[in-house]
Amino acid sequence: MEREGRKAGGLPSRGLPAAGVDAIATDLEAAPRIDYRHRRQALFDWTLPADHWHDMLTRLTIPPGNRAITDDRKRLAVTAYI
Repeated sequence: MEREGRKAGGLPSRGLPAAGVDAIATDLEAAPRIDYRHRRQALFDWTLPADHWHDMLTRLTIPPGNRAITDDRKRLAVTAYI
């Protein structure tokens, strides 16, 4: 039995129209699958090359008074985000 505002199983419906959710599901099913295992293996020991990092830093404009951390720790953090 379904109550207003709730899906079967007691989860809130969040007011999403079923047609919209179905359209998104159809798009996702039609899209090529991403092999995340292969991606993790390929990027396991990759880091942003230091020369690319320094090149990127030279292109940044840092407002006066702002202290930017530009050492190797920041390069590795940026690598994780990529």
